[in-house]
Amino acid sequence: MGEIKHNDLEESIRLAEIGEYLYNRSYSYGNGYDEPREFGIEWQWQQSKPNEFGQGALLAEAVKWHSDMAEDGLSTEATKLRASIEKNAKTLEHWRQEVGKLHSQIASHTSALAERDARIAELEAALKSAEDALFWSARQHHEYGNSRAQKATELSAHSARAALAREQADA
Repeated sequence: MGEIKHNDLEESIRLAEIGEYLYNRSYSYGNGYDEPREFGIEWQWQQSKPNEFGQGALLAEAVKWHSDMAEDGLSTEATKLRASIEKNAKTLEHWRQEVGKLHSQIASHTSALAERDARIAELEAALKSAEDALFWSARQHHEYGNSRAQKATELSAHSARAALAREQADA
């Protein structure tokens, strides 16, 4: 689907204004003084002396003419406006669907990030435990000379640090 174009919106507004103008003017003209020349409407009021039909008949004819013009103009403009509104509604629905897809992707990524953060927390806890064990092993080694326990603890701490570094690098 396409996007809503600024020109389409301006055109819709212009058509609505024309329709409103024509509708309102169909009731306000006919007094013999106003001459609508906007929007391509050409009409000239011909002042005449009262005749056997009188000014009332001429006024009624002018009002009917304007009413017919307004109905024709409104019908044409309303059709154009309706088509533009339908096009914009389809475009809006398309973008609503796109936004829905993006919300789904965001939820998926948020879930993956939460899982990764939980894994990092586990690795940090393992590293803390290995560092504590290393500290106590070093203390024991210092006090008792137990080098095997120290080497095993150092290896465990090194493994935990490496796993944490890999996990953080992947993030």
